[in-house]
Amino acid sequence: MNPTPSPEMDAYRLMKTCPRFRTCSAPACPLDLRQSGRPVYPGEPACRLSKRMRRELAKGTALPHGGLTGREAEGEKRWQGKTEEERQAVLERLAKTGFARLGPAGGDIA
Repeated sequence: MNPTPSPEMDAYRLMKTCPRFRTCSAPACPLDLRQSGRPVYPGEPACRLSKRMRRELAKGTALPHGGLTGREAEGEKRWQGKTEEERQAVLERLAKTGFARLGPAGGDIA
């Protein structure tokens, strides 16, 4: 008889879906179901998998931030809270720097 999987095992299985899992050294994985409870220290490596790929891997999971880091999720929340006029003003400022084609979570803006 197989035991019921623990939350830690479920978290491990989800992180293992990452194509960089075997070579990653980032201690705070955005695909970790318990990410929000893990400390992050200055100078530690960060996840280098694209936001788009992390969001795709996180579809249909119980991840609280949908594959984003806490900081990325907070930025997306702020972006969603802006009016269309505020978004356009931000995009105009970003156009001067060349970053206007990307949204707050790394996705293309339509």
